[in-house]
Amino acid sequence: MGKSKAFMCKFLFIGLLFFISATSFAKSIELEVMAKKIDVNNEQSSDELLILNGFRQAITAEVLELNLDSQLFWEKLDQLKMPSKDESLYLNAFFQNISMKQAPTEEASLLLKGVMKADIDIEKLKRSYAEITTDLGSMRKKTFYLLANIELDSTISWSEVTGSSETGFIGAIKDSWKKLVTTSFKSYENVEFIDKDFLVKPDYMNSKSVTLKWKSTLKKVATNNDRHVADFELQAQYILVKSKTNDILLSFDYPIQKRQFDFSDKKKLSSNLASMIYSLLLSQSTKINTLLENYSKDSEQVEISIKFLTKTGLSELNQINALLVDRFKDMKLSSQIKTYSPSEGPELVIRAEGDENKILDRLSLDGGIFPLNEQKVLYFNRLDKSFAILPKDSNNKK
Repeated sequence: MGKSKAFMCKFLFIGLLFFISATSFAKSIELEVMAKKIDVNNEQSSDELLILNGFRQAITAEVLELNLDSQLFWEKLDQLKMPSKDESLYLNAFFQNISMKQAPTEEASLLLKGVMKADIDIEKLKRSYAEITTDLGSMRKKTFYLLANIELDSTISWSEVTGSSETGFIGAIKDSWKKLVTTSFKSYENVEFIDKDFLVKPDYMNSKSVTLKWKSTLKKVATNNDRHVADFELQAQYILVKSKTNDILLSFDYPIQKRQFDFSDKKKLSSNLASMIYSLLLSQSTKINTLLENYSKDSEQVEISIKFLTKTGLSELNQINALLVDRFKDMKLSSQIKTYSPSEGPELVIRAEGDENKILDRLSLDGGIFPLNEQKVLYFNRLDKSFAILPKDSNNKK
C-alpha cells in the first residue's frame, strides 16, 4: 500500500459517521478526511486528493463492517498499478452525490483537512470486492463446493471421539468426500471445500457450480463401561443449491442413525464414527449424480478473453461493459475486466450462453462496430478476438 494509503489508515475512523439512506443499497456518509500537502501535484489538486482519501476511508470502513478483508482488497487493487487519477475514477463508481468542504489550515501545517459527504453503493462494493479478491480462474470453473458442518452435541467431547484431533477427524471425512465427488460427479472439473457460504457471488461465477451444505450432529445416548461399548445417534441433513443463486436443487433429511461401538480402542472408534458420517453422503451419491447430469444438460455459459489493441481508460471500460451487457441480454452476457494496465491495452473476459462461434458471430454483426459516442466506435476483430476504440469516420459509421 502506498504512502498516502498508509497515512489515510491512521485516520480511518476519525469523525466517521454513517447514516442509512432511504434507498436499500446506498448509505449516506459524512467523514473527516486528511491528506498530506506534499502529495498535492500538477496531476491532483488538494480537493481531488482529499476526495480520493475519502473514498479509501469509506470503502475500508465498509469492507470491515461486512467482515471482509480490507488489507486483501487494497493489495489486489495495488496490483493493477493504477495512477491516482485512474484509481479515483475506479473508486468513484461506488459513490454518488459527492461533496468535499476543505477546512482552513495553518500555512505551516503539513496536513490538509476536509469533510466529505456522499452516498456509497454497498451492493456494488460487495460485488467488486468479490471480483477483485477472488481467484478468478477457480470461480469461473464448473465447481462442486462442499460446506461441511460436522458437530458433536453436549453428550460427547472430541477427546472421546478421536485418537488424533478434531481437525484430523473432520479432515479424514472431507478427504474421503472429495474423492467420492471427484469419482462420482465427473461433469465437475473442480471440487472445493469452503468454510462459509459465499457472501457475494460475482457475475463471472460459473452458473453451473453447485454447493452441497452438510450438517450433522453426533450424540452419545448410553454407555456400558463393563462391556466397553457406547450407543451413538447421528442426525444429518444436506441441501444442494446453485452456488450463484442459492436456488435449492435437492435436499434430504436422513433418518436418525443408531450404532453401538466398542470404545476401548479409540483409534478404531474414531474410524467407525467417521465411516458412519461418510457413508451417509455415499448413500445419496447416485441420486445426486442423476440430478446433476440433468442440470448440466441445460445451456452452458462459455468464456472468451478479448484483448484491447488500444489503450483504454477505466471509464471507457465501464461504458463498454455496460454496452455489451445491455446489447446481449438474450445471451445472459456478463463482461469483466481481466487485466488492466494504463500503459497497454487491457483484457476483458466475456461469458455468455451458447457456443463460442455463436458469441463471436453476434459480436461480428454489422461489421463488429459498436458506437460509443459521437466521436468514437468500438471495433471487434473476430480473427484475433480483439477490441479497438477508433475514431468514427465514413468507413466505420453505423
